[in-house]
Amino acid sequence: MEVAEPSSKLELRMIAFLDVLGMRAIAKGPSAARYLEAYQKTINNAHRQLHANSESFERHNWPPITITTISDSIVVSCPMRESTDIAALFVVSSVVGHIQSDFLKSSILTRGGLSMGDLYHTNNLVMGEALVDAYEIEVHNAIFPRVVLDDKVAVLLETALKHRPITLPFKYIFRHDKDGCIFIDYLRQAAMSNSYKGFDLLRATVHLSCDVSPMKVRQKYMWLRSYAKDAINDFYTVQEEIAERESQSILSQLSEALHNDFRKHLNDE
Repeated sequence: MEVAEPSSKLELRMIAFLDVLGMRAIAKGPSAARYLEAYQKTINNAHRQLHANSESFERHNWPPITITTISDSIVVSCPMRESTDIAALFVVSSVVGHIQSDFLKSSILTRGGLSMGDLYHTNNLVMGEALVDAYEIEVHNAIFPRVVLDDKVAVLLETALKHRPITLPFKYIFRHDKDGCIFIDYLRQAAMSNSYKGFDLLRATVHLSCDVSPMKVRQKYMWLRSYAKDAINDFYTVQEEIAERESQSILSQLSEALHNDFRKHLNDE
């Protein structure tokens, strides 16, 4: 996939700001080298996935993604054709969900904010009001290992769900949390995109140890474990819904075939 290089001016973009939780302790700990390797692997995987899906991006006319790492933070963004560009929300959220679940496989937790607005973003430089907005959401609203949508993006999502036909996968990219926040549902994304490995990740997350300190760190693990339990329940619900839709489609095709055969039989007589 071609590297997205916007012009030297601010433009309307969808942006996600992610931060690795506990990086200070990781950097000073005995496993720093292992975590660094996992960090590099995850970012490299994200770039490889974008490259591998370049034809799909072009075929669907999806906007190009730019990913920049700043120390232990990652910025993911893409241009928006207009303020109601739901495709930009889809591609950024999908990439971010993949990055989060990939990090989790290496026991690295991330949180962040998702916003939209004026932004200048190349592979080497990112700045603009939208970056500040996404960062503020990460600092003040995310709290747990989740990427939370700000009010502007939440309105865009809710409007799209009400007024446009949404495919099943897109419908389950996001989740409403108990505190009213909407966040990228990266565990369910992982399970739906790769059901066996994704479901293994869900089960492993459910059994995460919460015996950590201080309490604010323990609360993040407790939240994650609870989220994973909900995601497992939803996974079965989604599979049943998909099976039901496939069953209805098969029955419809069978009914049509029988109807055509019956009409042919009458005509032959």
